[in-house]
Amino acid sequence: MSLRLAIALLLSPLPAMAEGFLALDLPGSQLTALADDGRSAAGSLAGSAGGGFRWRQGHGAQTLPHAVSVRGISPSGRYVAGSSLDENADEVATWWDAAADAHRIAGLPGAHSIGRTIDDTGQLGGIAHDRDDRRIAFSWTAAGGLQAYESAPTSAPAGEAAQASSLSEPLTSAEENTVDSRVRAADIDEDVRTLPRCPGVAEGSAELPAPLEFVAASRDGALRVGHAGSSRQRRAVVWTAREGTQRLDVFLAAHGVEVPRDWTLVAATAVDADARRIGGYGLRQHRFDSFIAELPASVRILCDSSTPPTASQRRKPTDQSIPSQEITP
Repeated sequence: MSLRLAIALLLSPLPAMAEGFLALDLPGSQLTALADDGRSAAGSLAGSAGGGFRWRQGHGAQTLPHAVSVRGISPSGRYVAGSSLDENADEVATWWDAAADAHRIAGLPGAHSIGRTIDDTGQLGGIAHDRDDRRIAFSWTAAGGLQAYESAPTSAPAGEAAQASSLSEPLTSAEENTVDSRVRAADIDEDVRTLPRCPGVAEGSAELPAPLEFVAASRDGALRVGHAGSSRQRRAVVWTAREGTQRLDVFLAAHGVEVPRDWTLVAATAVDADARRIGGYGLRQHRFDSFIAELPASVRILCDSSTPPTASQRRKPTDQSIPSQEITP
């Protein structure tokens, strides 16, 4: 995609929310993060001059210069976390400010690092890899600089969390209390990261293809989203206490949100704090694009499994094949 085409794309008329399903109309995009109110989003944008995007309702999208990957957005949507290439073509943890200016983080060990989370104070959290291929979880602020913590080697079994010796001065108790839970080192490492859960509610099993992975949750854990299956069979999924795990398109239809016929929902990657909006990406006319689905105001997603799902909510969807195209997490 040429620079001229990318600019024309991002200056095109703003998409409108119709029947609770909003297509961002960004061909090649994969939404990866939603702000707390669900009205700002960020993700990757293949083939553009920027490589990433930030979208705001009512304002449209802007490219994020030099982005290699986009992983997180602050609660207000002001800042974005991810990575970009430095002068040596190494992938380096990066954050973008409100003006979409890129800021690379210096001083990280190894030649590869990525920002995964960021809060509204500008505190960035992420992962670096040292020369021994060990993951280094880190936290960074403009005022306090870099705090890095050793994590498990990439060859360790999944779920093994080292978080062993500190690679810099450890946080004091006062400093520890100021670290937002969204950017704690323990929450950054993908192998040990945990999502909020409804207390005392079992997830149960689902008749969905493996692997099944949840990647985001509402603030209280009442709504969790992710994907099931791989390659051409991958589908976006959702879990709630009342309805269990099911495909996202089935869940939305049961709550009055119809997915357009030319869309296949591949992955649900984000949810707002109050379980009102779900973001992700899919295939639209055989090309990737991003979406945000908004549940009707009458629908409340709670950590309460006392009300069983309706028959329509339990129905098994018919399979749809995804055209042959590589799908990345």
